[in-house]
Amino acid sequence: MKISFFKQKYFSKTGVNIGLIITFTVLHLAYINTPFVNLEWVYRDGSQYFLTGNENLLESYFSEQANPLTYSFFASFLVSLFQIDNYLIYRLPALFGSVLLLITLARKESPWLVIIIALNPLVWIYSGRAYSEVLALGLMLLAYEFKNRPVVCG
Repeated sequence: MKISFFKQKYFSKTGVNIGLIITFTVLHLAYINTPFVNLEWVYRDGSQYFLTGNENLLESYFSEQANPLTYSFFASFLVSLFQIDNYLIYRLPALFGSVLLLITLARKESPWLVIIIALNPLVWIYSGRAYSEVLALGLMLLAYEFKNRPVVCG
């Protein structure tokens, strides 16, 4: 007899997945406003370029970073929208990307898959840091989920 912790009579798989994603997000938000490490400050320079138009910031960005300015553009949008310029605002796009990743995987209705990916050290660390790769991964998987759905327009 196979015993499963996620039996339907105890927990619904959807409920467990939602709980895991909320826990993941809350735990990241608890420490996300810590000082920058490694080259995270470069994304701030890129964001400040969009906010101020100072070309020296753009030169500084590309002297340290080979990634495109997309992540910095999203972060500058958040800075201008919320009028907050601290560590948290530059890391929110990465956290958003990781939440998109987990939501996409939760659609497979396997809580173990969500747990394994959420606790993967690379996903865990990059989700709480200003790195463009996690946002790109989350958006890519979201686009893949919608690839066969027709777009309805007016």
